[in-house]
Amino acid sequence: GIFISADGQTEAQGQILEMKSALNTLQQAQGLAKALSDAVKTGQAELAQIEDQKALLEASLKDLKDSVLLMSAPAGIAQVSPQSIQISTGNNFIQTSAENSDFTVFKKFTVAAGEIISLFAKTLGIKIFANQGKVEIQAQSDAMALTSLKDMKIISKDDEVYIQAGKKITLACDKTALVIESAGVTVMTPGEINLKGMTFKRQMAQPFKSSPVELPPNAICVEMAK
Repeated sequence: GIFISADGQTEAQGQILEMKSALNTLQQAQGLAKALSDAVKTGQAELAQIEDQKALLEASLKDLKDSVLLMSAPAGIAQVSPQSIQISTGNNFIQTSAENSDFTVFKKFTVAAGEIISLFAKTLGIKIFANQGKVEIQAQSDAMALTSLKDMKIISKDDEVYIQAGKKITLACDKTALVIESAGVTVMTPGEINLKGMTFKRQMAQPFKSSPVELPPNAICVEMAK
């Protein structure tokens, strides 16, 4: 293996492969990942592959036991290019920050995962904003669940809120519910039903024409190149 280090050694003394500082930094990163992993597990989100990080450190990086490259610089490392930088791995790509990770992309930022994408924020929440254009979220072959401990608001400032279901819509609050189906509307409550309005009209039946919804195929085959 190869060890590239900018760690200080007074008067060039010490062992050539003195990597205590680098290994301590990696161990601290593992400790941070483990601490957040416990919070992620409690929040029932997807866990990081911490055991793989430990295996890389103990079986390969420590004392250069394998054909590896370890770089360490106490003041920072920079990689720049006016063209492209590619980082590819046949196994895991691991990134750990003790403070912030910032990504600034002038055009497109894309993420594609063959299995799952999991986002977890421990203390300050998640913000997703689109200054222009639509925000689209689809569960193309399964269910979608939105759950909150406190208030949940759905607001259209200048237009319409449209809720559509193929079979049934149930609006429920404690023991009272409004059930909307293709065969009719059912109101269930142990209490009173109050209707307030200037007029009340009863007209002939008129079916509603809902908007068609199209989703991509359920199964999208992806083969990994070998």
